[in-house]
Amino acid sequence: MDLQAGQKLRDNDPRMEGKRIIVIESVGQYIVVCRSGARFVHVSKSRIHTDGKPRRTGFDLVTDPATA
Repeated sequence: MDLQAGQKLRDNDPRMEGKRIIVIESVGQYIVVCRSGARFVHVSKSRIHTDGKPRRTGFDLVTDPATA
């Protein structure tokens, strides 16, 4: 999984329905620090999915700029 600062993640929670988009600020060995508005959120790398399969939990990497 090649994550970089500036990439966007979308929350897969069905209650959010694409409303929560967070931006990666820094990438560590196990944790990714993201910005959500004025807050900083720590997300475990194991919760980030890059394979494109639909899920109800975790975060998806936003690859299409039109969806963010």
